[in-house]
Amino acid sequence: MPTLIDKVIRPQDIPLLQYAYSDTFGYFGGAITSRLLKKFAFIFCSSNQQTSLHEAILALAEAFHPSTAPYKQSEYHSAQAHHALMSKRRYEFVEADLFAAGLLTAMYGFSGNQYKFNFYLQVFITTIQTLSGKAASHEMLVIGPVIRDLILEVSRFIPESSSDLVFLRHLEI
Repeated sequence: MPTLIDKVIRPQDIPLLQYAYSDTFGYFGGAITSRLLKKFAFIFCSSNQQTSLHEAILALAEAFHPSTAPYKQSEYHSAQAHHALMSKRRYEFVEADLFAAGLLTAMYGFSGNQYKFNFYLQVFITTIQTLSGKAASHEMLVIGPVIRDLILEVSRFIPESSSDLVFLRHLEI
């Protein structure tokens, strides 16, 4: 009999999620990123409403997978996360969307893709501004600043600084 989790996780995603939550991922994707993914798995494990975060995790894991051609699959999962984020109205954003936008921003920062980095940075900032009117959860207070700092760290791989980065540096989460 399938469980709730079985319905949420596609069978083809299981090996990639196992990789994302493994210690091996930490060698390729970085220790901070690895610990964030494990925290997300713990916090959002039973929710089937977090498609954007689920797909962003898969995109990031695929981007740092040591296989020979992860780019195409990473872009597929990134597009799925993008669709999940863009199909929502601004007031429908939840914390998982903030974290998804943050992971996508970091992923494109690591890759040096300035256009997509700037785009997802805007989504991240918009989501923060939207959520700032709501009561902040423990996860938001603890993980939000870590994601912000990760984005600031990977921004060094982007050739031109964005004015949004200056705003982000001074933003209280």
